[in-house]
Amino acid sequence: MTDRETAWRDALSAHSSSGMPLSRYCRDKGLNYHQAVYWRRRLATIDGAAGLSVPDAPAPTFSLVELSEPPRQAADSGVAIECGRCRISLKAGFDPSVLSRALAVLSGLEAD
Repeated sequence: MTDRETAWRDALSAHSSSGMPLSRYCRDKGLNYHQAVYWRRRLATIDGAAGLSVPDAPAPTFSLVELSEPPRQAADSGVAIECGRCRISLKAGFDPSVLSRALAVLSGLEAD
């Protein structure tokens, strides 16, 4: 290990325990920020090649989520009823009792 490597190991170790951003740490200590970034990468590569533990990023976690199918839209039957300014469009499989009540309300009559 060279003196320069040792000096950067010490400086970068002190930085990690300082809690400061690297740019501020370098400015406060009179270090060149770009050299610090270079040495941080280089030392990580050296340590990785030597089999030393290099902290890895946490593994992503996944969760299974059950999705329900969206409600199916009933097909349009093509039938529309107009009563004055109102228009009722019927979908396939409509409920006749609902239609009957709607028509009664529109015509002013009570539904059965």
